[in-house]
Amino acid sequence: MRRLFVELPKLGETAQPRVGLQTGDNFRFLRFWWEIGEPRVAFGCNGSEEAQASGKYWFPYMKGGSFQRWYGNQEYIINWRQDGQELKSLTPISVIRNPSFYFQRGVTWTLLSAKGFTGRISPGGFIFDVNGMTSFPQDDLISSVLGIFNSKLCSNLLHVLNPTIAFQVGDLARLPFPTEFSKQLEN
Repeated sequence: MRRLFVELPKLGETAQPRVGLQTGDNFRFLRFWWEIGEPRVAFGCNGSEEAQASGKYWFPYMKGGSFQRWYGNQEYIINWRQDGQELKSLTPISVIRNPSFYFQRGVTWTLLSAKGFTGRISPGGFIFDVNGMTSFPQDDLISSVLGIFNSKLCSNLLHVLNPTIAFQVGDLARLPFPTEFSKQLEN
């Protein structure tokens, strides 16, 4: 196990994990997408410019959530009207982190989990939360990162790095990351 940390590059060098937005007032800014109604939600935006051009107020929001492997916890939306103007006006209560990564594809996980660490696909079009931190590998590595995140080895390595129920971006950034992947892992 020690050799993995010495010989392999770190995840942070290939797929930097990032902390997301903190609203400071979830009751005010977050809803379930079915509360607002699908026609009023801008699903599938590929970037901030496309989000603003949509003219919509509500956008998918990747919050932490329950223990889910591979896919899930995609039920929240956030009021991000005019590129989050209202949220930005509440600084320092709300904290906007890493906005250049909003709406990009990645692999997300829940900050706190007593059941262990798991990764889920973030298919793009989402703003991500402080409790739904996300790693952003190149598109051709997303499946590999997702497979690694859901492996027993990853859970064991994270337990060595930080034996708590909190999975911080710094811990994931230090994970050894393979330089070659098998077709089986991709599948």
